[in-house]
Amino acid sequence: MALVDVPLSAALEHIMDRTDLSLAYDPEMVAGRTTFCRAEEVRPGELLACALKNTGLDYVRLSSGTYTLRPDARSRPLYAQVSGQVVDASTGEPLSGANVLLKGSGKGTAASSNGRFSFPRVKPGTHPIVVTHVGYQDQADTLQIRPEEKRHVGLSLSPQAVRASPIVVNGFEIQAPSDELAADVRTADQLTSSPQVGTPDVVQGLRSVAGVRLGDALSDVHLQGGGAGEQQFRLDGAPVFMPVSSGGVISPFSPFALNQVTVRKAGFGAEHGSALSGVIELDQRVAPSDERHLMARVDPLSVNVQGGGHFDINGGASGSWMLTGRHDLWDVYRPGSLQSLLDNWSTPDRFLLRTLRDPNAPTSASSSTKGDLSDSFTVGFTDLHGAVQVDFNDLSSLHLSFYRSANTFGTESVVGPGGSLLFDELEEGEGELGEDTEEEGEAPESPSEEGESEDQENVFTEAYRWRNRTGQISYEWVPGGRLFLSAQAWMSDYRLSRPVSLSQAPLSTDSTAQDVDTTISVQSEKFNKIREAGMRFQGTLATGSGHQLSGAVATTWMQSDIALSVNPFGASPVRARQLEPIRWRVYGFLEDQIAFGDHVNLTLGARLTYLPGPNAVHGEPRLSLRYDRKTGIGQWAVRWATGLYRQYVHSFDVTTYNVTSLFPRVRYWLPIGAGQRPPESYHTAASVLYRPTEIWSLRTEAYYKHQSHLLVLDYRESPSGKSPSKASSLPLQSADGYAYGGAATVTRTGEKLEVEAQYEYAVSRRRVPGRFSGRTQPVPWSAPHRVRLSLDLMPRPGWTVTARWQGVWGRRWGFRQAYYDFLAPDPQTRRVPPHDFSNPSAHRLPPTSRLDMGVTYAHEVAGLRLKARATLINALGRENVTEWGLKQVSGQDRYTRDSRQASPFTPSVSLQVTY
Repeated sequence: MALVDVPLSAALEHIMDRTDLSLAYDPEMVAGRTTFCRAEEVRPGELLACALKNTGLDYVRLSSGTYTLRPDARSRPLYAQVSGQVVDASTGEPLSGANVLLKGSGKGTAASSNGRFSFPRVKPGTHPIVVTHVGYQDQADTLQIRPEEKRHVGLSLSPQAVRASPIVVNGFEIQAPSDELAADVRTADQLTSSPQVGTPDVVQGLRSVAGVRLGDALSDVHLQGGGAGEQQFRLDGAPVFMPVSSGGVISPFSPFALNQVTVRKAGFGAEHGSALSGVIELDQRVAPSDERHLMARVDPLSVNVQGGGHFDINGGASGSWMLTGRHDLWDVYRPGSLQSLLDNWSTPDRFLLRTLRDPNAPTSASSSTKGDLSDSFTVGFTDLHGAVQVDFNDLSSLHLSFYRSANTFGTESVVGPGGSLLFDELEEGEGELGEDTEEEGEAPESPSEEGESEDQENVFTEAYRWRNRTGQISYEWVPGGRLFLSAQAWMSDYRLSRPVSLSQAPLSTDSTAQDVDTTISVQSEKFNKIREAGMRFQGTLATGSGHQLSGAVATTWMQSDIALSVNPFGASPVRARQLEPIRWRVYGFLEDQIAFGDHVNLTLGARLTYLPGPNAVHGEPRLSLRYDRKTGIGQWAVRWATGLYRQYVHSFDVTTYNVTSLFPRVRYWLPIGAGQRPPESYHTAASVLYRPTEIWSLRTEAYYKHQSHLLVLDYRESPSGKSPSKASSLPLQSADGYAYGGAATVTRTGEKLEVEAQYEYAVSRRRVPGRFSGRTQPVPWSAPHRVRLSLDLMPRPGWTVTARWQGVWGRRWGFRQAYYDFLAPDPQTRRVPPHDFSNPSAHRLPPTSRLDMGVTYAHEVAGLRLKARATLINALGRENVTEWGLKQVSGQDRYTRDSRQASPFTPSVSLQVTY
């Protein structure tokens, strides 16, 4: 018999036909194998041995005389490769972190962020496969694996409304609990569950994350002691440049467009970028829950609309889309409590205006409380989210998404009568951007001349207009059982315009800005523009020997412009060309995850960034170690991480001379300048997770940051001398500091009741040369002690009761930031007895306490899902002090402390309809 490259199955059939040999075997075992054999005058058993030679199979003769096939113990196993993707059965969205187990083989893994998984070395045969994910029904199936096969499978899970801890299958830990310690994840439902006025604020929803500090009046985000611009927001991988915050009035993103938010704090990995404090990743929702989806929601501040659906493409591909829009209702309805809060925060600070104008000037009518004060505050916002995903097959998909928003905050304040506070300074004629709006260009007549001070009033108009636009396109595919690849291109654009105008008009009984007959008007505008475009190529390789390699290479191009001065009517605003920002950079990372058995994982990684110019390459090494163990008293998980972190895009919160205080700081974005050393910080972080039972968990975390180099603005110049606003370039200087702290969180999770208690301790101090005698000072946003309690109760189907309480102790820097930045450097202004602005740590604010409550009722009728919600913000009506100002005592040459409060008691209702 001569067999030349003959399929083994055909050869065996031929042998059985030509001989009396009895042979039993599994057809799957011989599928795909071929044989080469030549034999003469041999016995049937020898002929079978010849046919099986070099095929990886052998035979055994049973006592009955029947021959059976088995793998050849002398040859290497002919391993197969199994890979695939886990998706939501109803929406088609990939399920990140889904647990996949090949039972009997001892192999288990967790799906990646795009739902993909891989088993690079699987023995041929029959393998039951089990897939689990929290909030979904388990799925079990059986795979018939052939030798050296490259098998791709698609797995889908059906949603199941449960609250459960990570699932354990037959005692084998599928997903390591220490994975949860690498980041804090909040789903869309969690983001929208907290009671809030109007549309739930995504940023406000992060209050429950340990280490996240939000400003009392301004919703600036601070991660573990870092500044408001020292973390990076990313939407579907594209950076978003967050503007000045709006105190929770405007959520920067529509929460209904998001799938989840991931917060990465101290010790985050090399894969997740370069930022001094951390990264906040937002993933947009792509697929609706049904074939068709339409949602409308109305609340006191906005109307929200969302639509989506699925579609099929010729060739077997399919896709889904989602579009979410929102628009303000400020011109239709203004909640009285919110209007009062905004008017209070936009009240001009007369003491600050007078002191900045002339610290030696005697008290005059212009700084008294004579006359009425009128404020008109406007709010406007519109945003649009869109996303499309096309699945060509189980192994490749295309994702497109975009986001755009336009926002306006503005105030018109009437300061009078006799209010020549700012005109004395304007008459110096030092406004390069200032424009005289009188006819024929005549110079403004001095309103401070004798006889005019008592019948003139100042109308100060200040607005903040900003827009964000981002877009990205990404393609993901699996070229082999061990390799995942993705490519992405993105664009992000941010523009801030801050027009300011000051007018004087005859004093009238009705002092609204619309009715003022302006006689003198001076205008100025500061702005900030930044645009980033980039491309990234990334891959992950499972080597099959306990290593998983990840790497990426990317390039970014940036364009920026800025007109910045501290004084809104400063003579020489800084422009981008003076700062020489670097337009492009190339960067990448390499990371290796190494598994040592079932309990220990080590991750080694590093980022490299190339900047044109000297000292071109900057490295950022990272390391983390994870340990998981299940004992008789529960599950334990430990994570420790350290590394070096840099930042290549500046964010400056500039304290301004503005007469209002709702926006005491304005945020400007700018790439690192040529020759500048990028800011850097060293992180060390440790966290422990303990689960004694399925419903109880205890999580603790601690961190330390050594901020060896920070770039900050220099406010050392006296306001009565040459101020930074009149400098020829942005006054930057290097600062340093440190931050440390910890948190403990206890959680009880059940089907009807969820309770969480959290205590956080945080210390953050910085030293700025030339300020406060060179002493290290607490940062203005420091809140050393914070306690938070939350409760979610579902007493009956369709009903949900929520309560959130938070208390904060130990805040310093009690006065407005401008007092410390502009008055403290000058010996003439630093003291207003008994207050000394050169020692901000001595100004302790009282503790704050705030309780928010809400009730939600959901019901389905005639195919419509209705959800009604009633909330009480600051339900106890606490007057929480956010900061102090100074107010002159009527008729006296002394000042008393004036308090500004945070959110007052505010009721709110909303109605949501989904089809």
